[in-house]
Amino acid sequence: MQASTVQESCRKRKSLINSVLKLIFSDEGIHHSLQLNLPLQQFRLSDDTEKWGILLKQFVPQTVQRMILQSFISSIEMPIENTSRMRKDIMDVSKLIAFAMLYIQFDLEVWDEVCISDIVRTWNRRNPRYPIDHRTRVKPSFLRKVVQEREPFIHGVQQEIFDSIKSYIKKDSLYQSEDTVILDGMIKKFLGNLRQLTWFFLSFQPNTRGNSDLTDRVVKILYKNLQRTAVSEYIGLLIIELVTFLETEVKNKSAQAGTSIIWKMRSRKNISGERAKLSIVICDRKTANKELGTKISTRANIPVEKVHLSELYQSKEGYETEILTLGLYYLAFLKEACKDHNITFDAFVNNGERGENFINLVFLF
Repeated sequence: MQASTVQESCRKRKSLINSVLKLIFSDEGIHHSLQLNLPLQQFRLSDDTEKWGILLKQFVPQTVQRMILQSFISSIEMPIENTSRMRKDIMDVSKLIAFAMLYIQFDLEVWDEVCISDIVRTWNRRNPRYPIDHRTRVKPSFLRKVVQEREPFIHGVQQEIFDSIKSYIKKDSLYQSEDTVILDGMIKKFLGNLRQLTWFFLSFQPNTRGNSDLTDRVVKILYKNLQRTAVSEYIGLLIIELVTFLETEVKNKSAQAGTSIIWKMRSRKNISGERAKLSIVICDRKTANKELGTKISTRANIPVEKVHLSELYQSKEGYETEILTLGLYYLAFLKEACKDHNITFDAFVNNGERGENFINLVFLF
């Protein structure tokens, strides 16, 4: 076997996540699965809803993320058996979902700009029978053919945006230490998730003022969403700390663990100003902490001093005084970070009929 083949095999094995996931399909996902004759299971999730989907015990993160971006998945549940053992898996799943929402938000914002651009206004005047707006639907096979024919022009625009954003980033001290390969890959991933109709119009009138203006706006939107990627790390850390607290509560009460995490992704709407929405529910079915809701809702609205996240994580003071303290400090820190990046964030707790806790973290990107 060639060395390159061995390296590729090792890379694939390393990319696998060995944790149980319940992938809940959207209507579009169910329809696609039926076309492929993929057998579906009906699940009762930890929030007492019944949904159809599939159970994974081992998966490639990129595959799951691709299904989210194709709007095939409406929610994902991850049962938690041991937080310390599953810590990396929780972080990886949380980040792949958060990044998917950022890719979706980038696409939505760019499409808003395309629809109000001089290029589309010109198109609509010249083609009154085929106007372009947020409700536009183009036959996928036709669009693929048109985009393929314009591939050289599209590649040129992609390279122009890539070069412009790299120049933009060089002026920002926050990115001086960023790994170039990782950053380049991130930029390409954002651009690669723009809808095909966007690329058609970005390459429709090359070397014109209208095209230049639209490209500049795309670069600014891309820069804003690249800055937002740091929030994905904060979300993952907050989830881990809250789950750790609930797990500790279970141990203290000698109860059987019953914690799980549900990520819910709102489907895209064809309206101007639409924002990607992610709701995270941490379900704790075995313990009842009546004060938890008050602590979370209060702490989520208390400003924190601007300190580096690593300083919070290295501090042990929270665990010495109260296990929940560090998680609540992350909560306030995340609230500040979201505010800085124009992400709406809310945190609250619902209680079930038996007093169990449902911690809700809601994000509008």
